[in-house]
Amino acid sequence: MWKSVGATAFFLNVSLAFAQPIDVVVDRSADDVEIYFRLPASEMEQIFGLVPDTVLDLDGMVDFGALQMDSVTPGTEIFQKTRAQSSAGDVAFETISFMVHPTDTALPFMTPWDAMVTTTFCSVDPSAPPQGLGLMTTYVGYFADQVPHSGAITLDFPWVGRDAQVVRVTEFRDKELWRSYDATISENGELSLYDAEMTKSKRPFLFSWLRTQ
Repeated sequence: MWKSVGATAFFLNVSLAFAQPIDVVVDRSADDVEIYFRLPASEMEQIFGLVPDTVLDLDGMVDFGALQMDSVTPGTEIFQKTRAQSSAGDVAFETISFMVHPTDTALPFMTPWDAMVTTTFCSVDPSAPPQGLGLMTTYVGYFADQVPHSGAITLDFPWVGRDAQVVRVTEFRDKELWRSYDATISENGELSLYDAEMTKSKRPFLFSWLRTQ
């Protein structure tokens, strides 16, 4: 069998280049922070370590009726294996809302307002034909307070034995768009947001997120 260090690095780079990235929108204001995720629904277990019990019905199809009744519980369930830290210590995130939408439905996900809407409202009639996770995109948001206004926020996902995962991050400060960049969930499951070194290398955007819609 043909193997080499160079070949391993090449295939790792290819996997990073072509992997479907996760989108993250995060907004800091005073000592509060909101963070929203958009990712293929079929990758929930890979990223977060589980699929919430209330998302699927007994036939393994998305239960849109249940999601319309309760969009908080699945968000809490999916985040239970994920840890967050700031310079002040552990960050306790609370669920804003969880939702899945058909992947072929184009939904904006550029601002905190976009993200809140997509995590809150269901776009599928519960009486529509059943759909599986493979056709869905997951949107989920969280909120925390008493978080220092500066310094990195690190998320530690239950990520075991996997390659780094591409993440597209859009950061806001006080609802003002700060910067957008590509990051990765590292091989040990860590994703750093509002990183000081990243801030030095990026010029902040000087216009409001309200004007980016």
